[in-house]
Amino acid sequence: CLGILSTFQVFCADLIITTSGTYLLSDDILASGDTTNGTIRIRSSYVTLDLGGCFVKQNDSTANCTGIVVDPGYTNIVIKNGTISDFTTNGISVGANCNKVELRNLIIENCTTQFTSGSAITVASGCSNVALDSILFTNCRSSAITFSSVSDSTISKCRLVGLNSGSLVTFINLSSCARLSVSDVFVINSSSGINTLTVLGLNTISNSIFKDIFIENCSPSTTNDFTVIKLSAVSGCKFINCNVIACSTGGNMFAIINSGAVTNCHFDQCSVLNNPPAFNFWGFYVGSTFTGNIINQLRINGNSVSNFSCQGIDFANSVGASYNVFSDCV
Repeated sequence: CLGILSTFQVFCADLIITTSGTYLLSDDILASGDTTNGTIRIRSSYVTLDLGGCFVKQNDSTANCTGIVVDPGYTNIVIKNGTISDFTTNGISVGANCNKVELRNLIIENCTTQFTSGSAITVASGCSNVALDSILFTNCRSSAITFSSVSDSTISKCRLVGLNSGSLVTFINLSSCARLSVSDVFVINSSSGINTLTVLGLNTISNSIFKDIFIENCSPSTTNDFTVIKLSAVSGCKFINCNVIACSTGGNMFAIINSGAVTNCHFDQCSVLNNPPAFNFWGFYVGSTFTGNIINQLRINGNSVSNFSCQGIDFANSVGASYNVFSDCV
């Protein structure tokens, strides 16, 4: 029980929620001229916002607009059951130091339409116990999920389909986070139009689990380089059944790379399969400190290049690679 006090209907004039309760959207909301304050703004703890299958949609091209904003410092927030569409910056923005925030059964489409900024869902520093569950992200133009200094949180049963960035982007961008659980996540048929692309970027991540991750048929355009899973300052994490399948680029491709220190991690039953970049390809590239890790049943098969070299596991440029165990890898 979240201590919900009562149930209200939300109409277009009632866009700021300042009282605890369960709120049911009665109709679609078409917004125009709004700012980062949000078309719907939550300024109270113990709020459940049920979109009731309706749309919250930006109806013009005004810059810097966000669909739903949770102000900093609130707790026990639920946003569920609807579609957030066409916002130029963020679909949902959760402010700093929020606790117990659940986002579930949502569709976020055509957001971050300015290409260069924003995220379909962004969660700010100091937040904890945030849960993203059963969310479809489609045709967003920048990052889909951004966590910064978030702890004890989950991302599960999310689907990222047909993302199409026009800028330097990381589709799932997690930085300075601890004790995350990311599972059953698919990134499919997504691309970057003009710049380098990273699908899953982990920077300063500790004691977290990444399980059943599938990245398939993704690519940047033309000759741009492509880093599918990028690890930097990652420690004490488990990667179980993480897969890069049939991704391509006209340039160089790194399926899994550590560009910063990776220590005391466990990679189990991960696969890099059937990727056809045009130039150089690395399945598992060790480019920085790599110490005390266990790599078990890593599969790198069926990858090919049109030019230059195709390498499975490469320690050639590693610095400080020591005390690692590779077991039953192909």
